[in-house]
Amino acid sequence: MGMHGAADVAFVPATLAAATPTGVGSRSWLGGTPPHLRTTHGTTITRRAHQRAAAGALPPTATAAAPPARGVALGTAADPDDGGSNGTALASLQAILPHSVLRRISKPARYLGNEAGAVHGDWNAAAVRFVLAYPEVYEVGMSNSGHVILYSVLNDTPGVLADRSYLPAADMVSALRDAGQPLFAVESKRGVAAFDVMCLPVHYELGALNCLELMALSGIPLTWEERDAADAAAGHADHWSVAAGSVPLVIAGGTTLTSNPEPYADFLDAVLLGDGEDVLPAVAKTVAACLASPTPVSREGVLLALAQVPGVYVPRFYEVYTSTGAVRPVRSDVPARPARQVATPQPRRALALVPAMGTVHDRLVVEVRRGCTRGCRFCAPGMLTRPARDVAPADVAAAVREGVKKTGYNEFSLLSLSCSDYLSLPAVGLGLKNELRDMNIGLSLPSQRVDRFDTNIAALSGGLRKSGLTFAVEAGTQRLRDVVNKALTHQQLEAGVRTAVEAGWHQVKLYFMMGLPSETDEDVLAIAETVHALQRAVRPPNRRRLSVHVTVSALIPKPHTPFQWHNVSSQELGRKRELLRKSFSRMRDVKVNISSWRIHSLEDFLSRGDRRASAVILRARELGVGPDAWWTDEKGAHATWEQAIADCGLSPQYRAMEAGSWDVMNPDIMPQEAVRGKRGWYDYAKRRGVDFKTLAPRAGVADDAMPPPADEAAIDASPNAAVSARAATAEKAGAAAQSDGSLLDRALPWDHIDTGVDKGWLRDELMRALSGSLTPDCSFSSCSECGVCGSERGNNVVLEPPPIPAYAGDWRPDTTKATTLRLTLAKLGDASLLSHLDTFRLFDRAFRRARLPISYSAGFHPKPRVSAASALPFGATADAELFDLSFTEQITAEAFTDAFAPQLPSGFHVVDVAELSASAAPLSHRLRAAEYLIGVYLADESREGIAATAVAHETGADGDVGEAAGMAATQSPVAAATTKVLVDTCADSPTAAVAAGGGGVPPRLRAEEVDWPALVAATLALDTCTVTRSTNGGKGDSTRSVDLRSRLFDLRVATPAEAAPVLDHVGVRDWPSGATVLAATTLNSNVGALSPDDTVELLRVAAAGAAPGLELLHAHRRGLVLASEEEVAASAAAAKAAARAVRKERQAAVEAAAAARADPRARGAAAVAASRSAAAAAVAAAKQEEGVARAGGGAGEEVAGAAE
Repeated sequence: MGMHGAADVAFVPATLAAATPTGVGSRSWLGGTPPHLRTTHGTTITRRAHQRAAAGALPPTATAAAPPARGVALGTAADPDDGGSNGTALASLQAILPHSVLRRISKPARYLGNEAGAVHGDWNAAAVRFVLAYPEVYEVGMSNSGHVILYSVLNDTPGVLADRSYLPAADMVSALRDAGQPLFAVESKRGVAAFDVMCLPVHYELGALNCLELMALSGIPLTWEERDAADAAAGHADHWSVAAGSVPLVIAGGTTLTSNPEPYADFLDAVLLGDGEDVLPAVAKTVAACLASPTPVSREGVLLALAQVPGVYVPRFYEVYTSTGAVRPVRSDVPARPARQVATPQPRRALALVPAMGTVHDRLVVEVRRGCTRGCRFCAPGMLTRPARDVAPADVAAAVREGVKKTGYNEFSLLSLSCSDYLSLPAVGLGLKNELRDMNIGLSLPSQRVDRFDTNIAALSGGLRKSGLTFAVEAGTQRLRDVVNKALTHQQLEAGVRTAVEAGWHQVKLYFMMGLPSETDEDVLAIAETVHALQRAVRPPNRRRLSVHVTVSALIPKPHTPFQWHNVSSQELGRKRELLRKSFSRMRDVKVNISSWRIHSLEDFLSRGDRRASAVILRARELGVGPDAWWTDEKGAHATWEQAIADCGLSPQYRAMEAGSWDVMNPDIMPQEAVRGKRGWYDYAKRRGVDFKTLAPRAGVADDAMPPPADEAAIDASPNAAVSARAATAEKAGAAAQSDGSLLDRALPWDHIDTGVDKGWLRDELMRALSGSLTPDCSFSSCSECGVCGSERGNNVVLEPPPIPAYAGDWRPDTTKATTLRLTLAKLGDASLLSHLDTFRLFDRAFRRARLPISYSAGFHPKPRVSAASALPFGATADAELFDLSFTEQITAEAFTDAFAPQLPSGFHVVDVAELSASAAPLSHRLRAAEYLIGVYLADESREGIAATAVAHETGADGDVGEAAGMAATQSPVAAATTKVLVDTCADSPTAAVAAGGGGVPPRLRAEEVDWPALVAATLALDTCTVTRSTNGGKGDSTRSVDLRSRLFDLRVATPAEAAPVLDHVGVRDWPSGATVLAATTLNSNVGALSPDDTVELLRVAAAGAAPGLELLHAHRRGLVLASEEEVAASAAAAKAAARAVRKERQAAVEAAAAARADPRARGAAAVAASRSAAAAAVAAAKQEEGVARAGGGAGEEVAGAAE
C-alpha cells in the first residue's frame, strides 16, 4: 500500500471532500468497547463553521479569491473574519501570525488583550491615541499597579483611547521578525507606530535597553533626532500627524527618569516628572488640541506646547553647558527647572484590569500611603515621593471590598513605600481580614519595618500558610545604621523577629547593604554576626535554629539623595563581597545572596551619568547587549558595556568612577563642612549669587550668539564629541561651573530637575551622616526643612487611625460536601490559550465573584474542591470538559449556572450542569478514553524550521527492533519529552512493506502526496511503538517505557462535518496545503493517556521515514468516554477481592518460609522456593494495593487478570 495519491480526502482551503472514509483495522479497547461506556459530547454548541462544514463546503470566499495578506498596516486593525475562532481576540492575533506559529508561542495569552476590564475604545472616535508600552514581559507589567492606574486614568479622559503593549518574550520576538510584523497593542492589535503617543516607564537604569527594544520592534526610530529626520523625509516637517504618516511621540516617566533623565535624553521626546495621574491627562489634552488645530502644528510645535505642561521636560529644548554635564534651557519660553508633580492617591484605579493568566504578583493591590519621610539617606524613592499622603481608612476598605467583588482575587495587598508608617494599617487590615474571613481571602504586606512589627501586624500577615517575612536592616552595626538614618537598634530587631517566631514564622528574610559611606571591614563582618546573634537569641519551637535568608546589595548612589556625592571602588566591593561570603560559609540554615559588583558599576555609571551616556546605551545595543544579557552571561555583558563606553570616548570617566573617585571620606575632594540649615543656605546663596535650590550658578538661557565649537573635526570623532565641545565652549564664555575642587560645589547633570528637595538640605544630611546624627521622620516629628512642603506640592497628610478591632482568628476551610455538581464546559477560541492551571485559577475567582459556597480541601494549603476529569492539552479546544464541584450548601444546577456562567471570560461556555448523588463515583474512577479531532499536516521543513527525524529500520527474518529519533524539536509545550522510540517492524505490516519496497528509507513526501487513509491503516497495523520517557519523581535520571500503540483504540479520517471544529479554530487562511483531520479514540484514564502529540508521533513512525515533518495543527476534544457507575463498582469489588486473595497467598508463603527456617532438616531447595514465593507474593500484593487505591480507574480489570 503506497503513501502517494488520495489527495481528495485532505482538507484544503478550496473545498471539503464529500467522501467519508472510515477507520481501517481499528483496535478496540480491552477486547471491545462495552455498550455501557458513554461518550459525553457537548450538543448545545452551535457555531457558524459547524453549520457551513456540515453543508459539505467552505464559504465561497475561500474558493473565489485568495485569502488577504497577513498582517496589519499601521493604523489598520487586524481583520478577524479572515482567520479562525469566530472574530475573537485569538482571531485578531491569527491575522498577524499564522496558527502554526502561534501554537509554538509560549504563553500566547499574554498577547490577547481580553482581560476583564480591558477597554476596547472606538479608534475613529478618539481625538488622541496612546499606547502604554511596558518594557517587561506581560506577567511583570500587569503586576505593576502604576501601569494599570495610568491605563484607567487615560481611558477615563474624554476623547482619549489608551491601549497596552508589552515586551514580547524571545519566541514572540523571533516570530514577529520572521513574519516581518511590527509590535502591536494587545487590545486593538494595531501596530504601536499607529498611535499618536508611545508611553514608556523606566524603573531601573539598565531597563533603558528594553525600551529601545520596544521602539525597534515597533519600527520607531530610536532617537528624537532620527524621528525628526523621518518626518522631514516623509514631508511632515511642518505638520505632525501620525494618521498622515508622521512618527509617534515617545514620552517616558518613572522614578529613574525623575531622578536623572539625562542618560536617556537622546531617546525621548518628553519626560514626565513625578506622579502621572494628573500629568498624563494634561499631556493627552495638549496633544489632542494640537491635532485639532486648524493651523498645522509641527512636531517641535507640539513638544513646545507640552513643555508648558507642569511636570513635562522636553530634552531637545535644553543643552549641556558644563564639563560636569549640567543642563540649561536653550529657549526662554520653557521652564528653567521643570518641576516634579505630586498627585493624590486613587486606590480604586488599580482595579481596572484582571488578567486571566497568572502574573508575578497575582493579587489585588490597594495603595494606602504615597510618599515616605523616613529620610533614609540612600533612598531615591523616599526623596522623590515627598510629601507623605495617607489614604483615608474608609477609602481603603471600600477599595478592597469593591476589588474583591470585581476581581475575585483570593489575596489583597496594602501597598506603600513604608507600609508600617500607615498608622491605620492594624485597624484597616484586621477589620478587612475579619470581614472577608469566610471568603478565604488573605492579606499580603510588603517589606516591614521591624521596629513596628507587633502582634497586630503579625496577625495581619499570618494565616494557615505563612510565607517568608522580610525586614530591611540595611547595616550590621548601630553606627552604620545611624549613618544611613535607619533608626533601628539590635534590641528592636531581636524583638521584632521574636514576635514573628512566636506568631508562627520559622523563616525571615533580611536585607543589608554594602559600600556605605565610612564603612569598614568590621561593619561588613557585622552583617554575619548580626544574623548569628539572631539565631542564638531567637529559636523557633521544636527547631534547632531560625532559618534566615540574607540579601546583601551594593549601594548605588542616586541623584537627589544625600549620598549622591559618594561611591566606592568596584575592587573594594569585590573584596568585601568575598570577605562577607567567607564569614557566612560555616553558618547553618542561612542562605546568602550578594549582588555582583559588575552590575553595580554600570548602574552607578548610568544613574549619575550625563547626556553623553545616551550614546553608550545605544552603542551597547548595537554590540548585542539584550534585555536578558545579565542573566545569561554576566561577564560577557559587562565586557560589552565596557567596550561601548570605550567606543563613546568615556573610558576615563568610567574608570575614575569605578575606582571610587567620589569618596566622601577623602578630604581632598570632599571637605567637611558645617550644617547650615535652611536659613544658612539662603544666606550662602545670596552671598555667592547662586541659585538657592541648586546652589549652582544661575545658568539662564543659552546665548544664541555663542560661537560654535572651534574644533569641528572633534565632533565627528565620537558620538559625544558635540556635547563635550559645546560644554567647553560654554565654559570659555563664562557659564562654566567648577570642574575641580570640592565635589559639593559642582553643578550636576540633574540639578535642573526640580524635585522640591533643596540641595543645601542634601549637603546637610550628608554631613549629619558622616557624624552619625539622626534626622527624625517629619511625618511624626518636627519639620526637617527639606524644601518640599508648601503650596505647590502640599504637606504631609497623616490621618488619625481608627480603633483596632479584635482579631477573629485565622480562616479555617469548610470541608462540608452538601452538594456535588458535574459541570460540562466547552473551551473554545480565546480560552484555548489558557492553561489547565489558569483555568482552575479562573474558577476560584469566578466562585468568589459569584459568592458561591464552594467547599475546600483540608490541609496546609486548602484548595476549592474542584476535580477535572482530564487536563486538556494546552492549546486544544473542547466541546465537553467535565468538572466535579462540591459545595457547602444545597444549590441547584439552575442557580449555579445563573451565578457562574456570567463570570466566565470569552471562550468558555456552560453546556450542562447536573447534580450528583452522594454515592456517585469520582470522574477519575469513571474515565476511560477520550475522543479527539486532530488536525495534521506535513510541514515544509525549510519554512517551519522542523528538525527532521529520520527513522532507521533494520528488518530481518526474526523481526528485529530498530531505533528512531524522538519527537521534533519544535513540538508544542504539551508534547511529551520522548528520548527514544522502539518500533516493532513486523515483515507483514504495511509499514515494513513500504520500507522494504523502497530499498530502505523511502523518499520524503510533499504535503500534497500524503495518502492519509493509507497512513492511518499503517498506524493501526503497528504492533508496538515504545517510547522511553523521563519521570519527575525520585533521584537521578528515572525513566519508564510506554507503548503508545496500545493506547490508541481507533483512528480514521474525519468527515467534513466532524472536521469543522478544527477548521473553525485554525481558519481558512491558515489551513496548510494537504492537511487533514483525523478522528482518534485514545486511552485517557488513571493508567495513562495518549496525547494528540503522541498520536502524531505514531503517524511519523508509521510513515517509515517518508514524512518526518508531520506536525500537529490543532487538537479538538469532542468528548470523554466514561464507564458506568455499575462497572466502576464491579471493578472496585473485583480489585478488592483480588487483593484479598493475594494477601492470603503472601501470608501463606511467609508462614511456609518461617516453618522451613525453623526445621533445619527442611532447609535447602524447599526453603529457597518458599522465600522466593513469599517475595513474589509481596510484590504482587503491593501492586494489587495500588490498583485498589485507584479502584475502578482502569486498573482493576488488569490487576484482576494478572492475579488469575
